[in-house]
Amino acid sequence: VQVGDIVLAIGNPLGLQSSVTEGIVSGLGRTVSEPTGAAIPQAIQTSASINPGNSGGALVDLSARLVGVPTLVANNPEQGTQAPGIGFAIPSDTVRDIASQLIRYGKVVRSGRAFLGIDIAQTLGGGGVYVGDVTKGGPAVRAGIKAGD
Repeated sequence: VQVGDIVLAIGNPLGLQSSVTEGIVSGLGRTVSEPTGAAIPQAIQTSASINPGNSGGALVDLSARLVGVPTLVANNPEQGTQAPGIGFAIPSDTVRDIASQLIRYGKVVRSGRAFLGIDIAQTLGGGGVYVGDVTKGGPAVRAGIKAGD
């Protein structure tokens, strides 16, 4: 896939089954964050409309090849609303790798990424543990561990 390629987002936005929207690949290799704070490295940016219900659908090229899995829409920090025309998808290569591991091992065994999608190599320099969240009042908090450690 290349910047400028025409793509189609297929999903069920707002419960409207089998909806299709068209857009282009606007950027590649973007690192974006989900509302939970989980990072998605190497995301595909698209102008295809991605709405609630499109996440987990398909982003395909005009030859019906899977390009990625739509995941989220950019937020406009100034207005606190979604930024129309700026959506992101997890690349199909990443999806295939993770799916293959889940099928073979029942879990992700090697991805260079932590459970929440954080790029360990960038965050930790290749080793260690990243704490994404802690339970309020739980043992980790009592031990002085905080989110982001």
